[in-house]
Amino acid sequence: MARAGRLFVVALLVLVVVLLAFALTPQGRGVLSSPSAFVKDTVSLGQRIVHWPVRKFEELVDRLREAGHLYEENRALRAALDRSLDLAAENERLRRENAALREALGLLPSPRDVRLIPAEVVGRNFEAWYRIVTINRGSLDGVGVGMAVRTPRGLVGVVESLAPHSADVRLLTDPEPRRRVSVRIQSEPPVYGVLDGYDADHRAYRVSMVPLGAKLEAGQAAVTSGLGGVLAPEIPVGTVQEFRAAEDGLTLTVWLRPAQDLYDLNMLFVVARTDLRGEGGGP
Repeated sequence: MARAGRLFVVALLVLVVVLLAFALTPQGRGVLSSPSAFVKDTVSLGQRIVHWPVRKFEELVDRLREAGHLYEENRALRAALDRSLDLAAENERLRRENAALREALGLLPSPRDVRLIPAEVVGRNFEAWYRIVTINRGSLDGVGVGMAVRTPRGLVGVVESLAPHSADVRLLTDPEPRRRVSVRIQSEPPVYGVLDGYDADHRAYRVSMVPLGAKLEAGQAAVTSGLGGVLAPEIPVGTVQEFRAAEDGLTLTVWLRPAQDLYDLNMLFVVARTDLRGEGGGP
């Protein structure tokens, strides 16, 4: 009985081996048995499951590396663009400054006893556009309170306050100037008056204290008289536009068309008198 049992076990093992051999043997060219195919598919699926996150991680790393390169490239391009814009702005500033200087060389006279101090407008408030500007020259540059400030075409204002390297200039278009300017109208004979403000209705400077009998004509030039203070003489102010008897009945009020449009001011010149010392102002 025991012997028969052992024979049965041996026979069963032989059968299992035969079946496994049959199952693992290719059945036809290129065709796997069902168990082999199952094992192969299972292994392949496992490989895909293992490699998918690895592949995605590698793709993420590549994208981050590419993004880093793009960021560095964009930053370099922005820096280059900023430098280009800065250079363009500086070139435009220098172009305008050179144009103003060339114009000055051709139009500015060279009177004795004055020194021209080139200055650039560095500050202008929209709320006080026609009242005051700030220039980049101050007391250490030889600028003094009361000095005339002009362009090649003519007077634009008077220095009002100082700092070592800057100054505020009160423009002639201020309707209520703090300093009056003595002018000489080049009539025959010449007559004198005081520029005491800007008349917005006439769009012209208002000059008072002109003698009633003055022989005036439209288009006559008016210049600074140089009488009193440190305001240099012979600076163009404007031309006679209109005149009429003042309310006192003893003098004329004259309106002058400005020699210089004060809307766009960039390059200016402070006119320092070398024949005077100290500060002052007024006619």
